[in-house]
Amino acid sequence: MKNQSYRNLSSWAVRVGLLATLLLVLSARVVAAETTDADPAATVAATAEASEQGQADGQQGDTSEAKDPRERVLSFGLDEIVVTGSAVPRTASRLAGAVSTLSGEELLQKQQATIGETLRYEPGVSATYFGPGASRPILRGLGGPRIQMLIDKLAVPDASASSQDHAVTVDTLGVEKIEILRGPATLRFGPNSVGGVVNTIEHRVPKKSIGKAVQGSVELRGSSVDGGFGGAAVIEGEVENIVYRLKGFGFTAGEVSIPGYAESKQFRDQEAAEADEDGEEEEEEAFGSIPNSQVEYTGFNAGVSWVDEKFFVGAAVSNFQTNYGVIFHEAGHDHSHGHGHGGEGEGGEEPPILIDMDSWSLDFAAGITDPFEGLQSAEARLRLVDYEHFESEGSFIATTFKNKAYDLRVEVVHEPLGLFEGSVGFQSTFSDFKVSGEEGFLPNTYSSTNSIFVIEQVDLAPVTIEMGARLDYSSVASGGGGAFGPAANRDFPLGSASAGIVYDFMDSQFLSLDASWSMRAPSFEELYARGVHVATGFFEIGNPDLDTENAFGLNIGYAGQISIVDWSINGFYNRYWNFTYLNGTGVERDEIEIGRFIATDAELTGGELEVAVHLLEDGPHRLHLIGRADGVYAQNLKTNEPLPRMPPVRFGGSVVYEYEAFRAELDVLRAAKQNRVPDGEFSTAGYTMLDLGFDYELDMLDLPITPLLFFRMTNLLNEEARASESFLRDRAPLPGRNFTGGVRITF
Repeated sequence: MKNQSYRNLSSWAVRVGLLATLLLVLSARVVAAETTDADPAATVAATAEASEQGQADGQQGDTSEAKDPRERVLSFGLDEIVVTGSAVPRTASRLAGAVSTLSGEELLQKQQATIGETLRYEPGVSATYFGPGASRPILRGLGGPRIQMLIDKLAVPDASASSQDHAVTVDTLGVEKIEILRGPATLRFGPNSVGGVVNTIEHRVPKKSIGKAVQGSVELRGSSVDGGFGGAAVIEGEVENIVYRLKGFGFTAGEVSIPGYAESKQFRDQEAAEADEDGEEEEEEAFGSIPNSQVEYTGFNAGVSWVDEKFFVGAAVSNFQTNYGVIFHEAGHDHSHGHGHGGEGEGGEEPPILIDMDSWSLDFAAGITDPFEGLQSAEARLRLVDYEHFESEGSFIATTFKNKAYDLRVEVVHEPLGLFEGSVGFQSTFSDFKVSGEEGFLPNTYSSTNSIFVIEQVDLAPVTIEMGARLDYSSVASGGGGAFGPAANRDFPLGSASAGIVYDFMDSQFLSLDASWSMRAPSFEELYARGVHVATGFFEIGNPDLDTENAFGLNIGYAGQISIVDWSINGFYNRYWNFTYLNGTGVERDEIEIGRFIATDAELTGGELEVAVHLLEDGPHRLHLIGRADGVYAQNLKTNEPLPRMPPVRFGGSVVYEYEAFRAELDVLRAAKQNRVPDGEFSTAGYTMLDLGFDYELDMLDLPITPLLFFRMTNLLNEEARASESFLRDRAPLPGRNFTGGVRITF
């Protein structure tokens, strides 16, 4: 058993490694330029050809010159953005349901240490924010087991869905694109995608010819708010029919600076009142930084494939390691006092909690195009994951989490059958999740799901119809023992279906409507939890008798372009039966509030709006104005109270100016006060976020490299901003004023 802390990881090793990688890949590129006369546009051509053939992903390459300038300023697309997460890859405008993407310079500017914070300000997206080391996306108020996290369309089996303090094992550095999917297309990815899918495209297993011996990118960046430094290097190429891809990344940062107190005023006032009532001395409050908010992560992936015109087969190995501090309020951790493990600091103070995480995965993939009449393509993917993390207090390991899991997908795209084109598939997932240690709040659990699905599209121009159905059989078993009681097993037959229609009128405006029915089995935490969970501040008690969660959803969208104006408007309505969530009871056990997983009926209603006006777009000077807004209204229908931890209403805009290779963007976003909270919870104050970013692509003349310099200032007003969706909203605000800068070199 290991226990690796930040002190055992050298920040200088990360820096030296990244700089050495930079020199290595640039040297390799110069050699390759002298030994190959491959057309630099081969990657762009291959990607375009792959999209025309209906294949799922494209290899990395700099295609910015081929992009419409409007794509660079919008999160949605009309005809520019090909969405790989649909059954047959189509542009976003041709899909029912809301779709948005983040790529290119915009992704480079918005990258954070976690995928949750990277996507936080995208339309309809927020994040859990448990400090810089752990933040998971929330889509339209839904998170945890209702949002499926994917890398290259395969699940990311970690422990992030079970607790907000557990990191998502997705690195944001060096990725090509992030897709956010909602609607019928999400049926392909299982019952845990009822709220949506976040698909990070990395191409771990290459599947297409590149046509070049070597190409890639190197990125270095630093940040002021936490003294952060990190980067990534990607190298890929082709030797005859062998295509390879290598990626390494790393990041290290100290404690996060904030504009004031870590705890909110209302929380401090409550603590002071409780201290007076108990006759205790008030604790000194953290000010100016968030204690124990440091983070460090490193990793790599390496893949190789044999590729020809119609067939590919390959494999990849990946590793993700992170060490970070867990932010918590000491009053919620008093249960560990007096256990005699020697982890307390001087004066009986609790030592900081650190998480040391290590995840290995093996990916295998194979695909074939036009194998015989009636079959357009077939593809199989398998991911094997060995995940573990340790939660330590000083030198004492309090809890160990281990997860051995796999995700297997087989999907076949058939030739058009009359008007129908689409795919059928099979998916099988398994998770062996073990928790040990004196603070383990979960028993050993075993979860499996086997599924079949079909997704079909009918093009009746100007109308496109998309429909899908999925059958799942899920089992969730507990090993029991001790406080968890006897072993138990629950089986859940599930069925989901969806249908959507897109009406293309005037060749530039799209009206969409989709409806869905979905079923989700309770997670192992919702069923079997029993014990103190520091991250939530509750003594959690699961309910082994929970039933299937059922949901009916409607989404209506209107996107279009008239003259210099583009827009995308989406409204949604979701009705849940047996909506399961963690509810505080107000009753304490050993000075810790008991939280129970309960099922209720609920409604979530809301929408997103994004409008862009392209004032200048034809000449060397380009100027764009963008406005955006989103919000969700979530109600517990049984108690007539708001659901807890919901995002606030947000609205704002951007001004984007471009001149040749220079780009500047000014963003402002106002998050309203979130006072729709259940009894016993504090409201969350509103805030205004002002950001300013620049990037400039250097012309290196005849050198075979393209450097892109970038600089971004976030939270320029140094606002005290708190995430209403987070369990830490009253204990840790979002980072203060920050300056981020760096360089990305493509070759």
